[in-house]
Amino acid sequence: MINTFTIIQTETIQLFHTAVDFLAHYLPVAKPYFIAIMKYLQPMFTALVPTYAGYYFLMRRLEKGKIVKELKDAYQDLIFYQELEAQHVMEHKKESGKSKKNTIRDRVRNEKGLYLTANNTPGDVKRKLEKVIALDLKINKE
Repeated sequence: MINTFTIIQTETIQLFHTAVDFLAHYLPVAKPYFIAIMKYLQPMFTALVPTYAGYYFLMRRLEKGKIVKELKDAYQDLIFYQELEAQHVMEHKKESGKSKKNTIRDRVRNEKGLYLTANNTPGDVKRKLEKVIALDLKINKE
């Protein structure tokens, strides 16, 4: 990380010198004033650019970690609700001899407009959750 900031600082200084040379060549009348202003501002920009870059990269990393945590929580909730549905099906079978799973799913689909996709079967959700947990560990380790 320190090497990245050193490179950014070096590139900032080079960019600053290039801007001074370019503008001084095309602004001969204001050349002395422009060079003085640029030399005055150079230390400030040299410090601000790496600081901003560090802040930007840190915020992106924190945002990515937050999104991964929310995704992990969503997958864990899906696993919970799938298990909850399985328990309800078992209870209905004990009491009435029928699971009523499809009847209730049809009712939810018709009354609420919600439906299940084939993308989140219990096995798929567990595999996706394992990948998200591995990604979360990787992000937190960096």
